[in-house]
Amino acid sequence: MFAAATSADLFGVKTKVPSLEHLIALKLHALKNTRAQRFLKDFLDVENLIRINQLDIKSKTIRDLFEKYGTPDLYEKISRALGQG
Repeated sequence: MFAAATSADLFGVKTKVPSLEHLIALKLHALKNTRAQRFLKDFLDVENLIRINQLDIKSKTIRDLFEKYGTPDLYEKISRALGQG
């Protein structure tokens, strides 16, 4: 994950930003293992990352992320939320 990260300068601090795929994978892992009070925030984060970056939820890359880090139920819920399910 570190190797795929992008370097960035945030408010004068040099840092690494995870790749989009890694960020989605982290959010899916959180959704799969979260408590109810965090679910909506992480769900909306995944939905917005896919929507804003105009990712195809049906692409192999995205489906593989859901398969590995999320659940089939999460995939269906996000697909419906994006109007593609």
